[in-house]
Amino acid sequence: MYNLSCYNPSSFIFVGIPGLEKFHIWIGIPFCVIYVVAVVGNCILLYLIAVEHSLHEPMFFFLSMLATTDLILSTATVPKLLSNFWIGSQEITFSGCLTQMFFLHFSFVVDSAILLAMAFDRYVAICFPLRYTTILTPQVIIKLMVLQQGATMTACNASQGHPSFFILQGILGMEDKHRWISIPFSSMYFITVLGNCTILLTVSTERSLHKPMFLLLCLLALTDLGMSTTTIPKVLCIFWFRQSEISYEGCLVQLFFIYSISAMQSAILMTMAFDCYVAICKPLHYATILSNSRIGLISLVSLVRAILFILPMPILLQQMPYHANHVIPTTYCEHMAVVKMVCVDTTVNRIYGLVVALLVAGLDLSAIASSYVLIIQAIMCLSSKEAHHKAVNTCTTHICVMLISYTPSLFSFLTHRFGRGIPAHVHIILGSLYFLIPPMLNPIIYGVKTKEFRDKVTKYGCWKREPTTTARGQKLVW
Repeated sequence: MYNLSCYNPSSFIFVGIPGLEKFHIWIGIPFCVIYVVAVVGNCILLYLIAVEHSLHEPMFFFLSMLATTDLILSTATVPKLLSNFWIGSQEITFSGCLTQMFFLHFSFVVDSAILLAMAFDRYVAICFPLRYTTILTPQVIIKLMVLQQGATMTACNASQGHPSFFILQGILGMEDKHRWISIPFSSMYFITVLGNCTILLTVSTERSLHKPMFLLLCLLALTDLGMSTTTIPKVLCIFWFRQSEISYEGCLVQLFFIYSISAMQSAILMTMAFDCYVAICKPLHYATILSNSRIGLISLVSLVRAILFILPMPILLQQMPYHANHVIPTTYCEHMAVVKMVCVDTTVNRIYGLVVALLVAGLDLSAIASSYVLIIQAIMCLSSKEAHHKAVNTCTTHICVMLISYTPSLFSFLTHRFGRGIPAHVHIILGSLYFLIPPMLNPIIYGVKTKEFRDKVTKYGCWKREPTTTARGQKLVW
């Protein structure tokens, strides 16, 4: 059925304003009046500037160009609209439709360039008044306008669809120091992998650690491993082998994993706060409220939430045309960095990214704050100093992990959108360290602060040597 219409039609039909067809004649009156005022006003501007030599200045030259684009924009649409309203002439030829479409969008682009040039004109007039006539000559203005339009049209037309690859530039201005910077990066990545694998191995082999708190710790270790492994190996390839290219699909996959793992990690931290709340405020009901099966269900829900929230990001980017310049000035495929490569309006992408970040972080942080308000109230009611100390110690570990996880991620998110005063290399280094420092410190914090876990690791001889016996039979404990 659909193959019957697979051809270029000879004409299109304009419906007009659906539902208001009987009012078309009356609606045409204000449209016609506004159009006449627009034509008369802009023609007067053009006539006065043309005949008055005193108005042959850059500012009025821009004004005449703006009047010309206004005339083109209105004349390209309103006469046909009025013929539709008054005469019922709804048909437009196929070539006429394409011509109208061209003039509409061309006028919008030229209008935007003129407004930009007028802003520059005001800047020169206020900041460099003595050099105004030498900076903004008619010849310079014409060249600027031609270059502006040429650059705009070339940038968007040079890349039809998406590019085959992007180039990750690394740390701007510090390319000659990449090999030295890679030393702490690789060291921290090694510690991250070793520490989180130790957590996973210890919890999986020790049945006494098969508890909700340690299951959550395993989930956190998995997200830490996923987060660092998604980005750091590629960063080290850039630093060591100068392998800056990343395929378009690989970039979107990396972007998806970075943000989905971040969203899942946020949900795990929220669940850990709830775990602390139940352990302190409802200790007798702990086993029934937080069973291992419920932890599994919570982790599944967290995974589904992360996928549903983050999946639209690469899908939206998949539909966009990109600039001819495919260089991303950072070490990984950050959402806003990729969005800036798009050569059409990206308002939807920007708003969606902002809404998801605020929604995920806002909901989770609100739940965490509520848990700690209730925990503080419960701690205040404890009379025993020992119970008070134990309760505080239970929360300290989670607070430390939460701070080192949320602080860098929020900093990276906000500076990508609003941190224009921060030097590029500082922003890139701090953004990259977000994938290293929290995953590296989380196992250390839990190893130091959680006695039960520390004892199990010690059992394997990782942190403490076995006691030795002297010739007299005395034990020396190290």
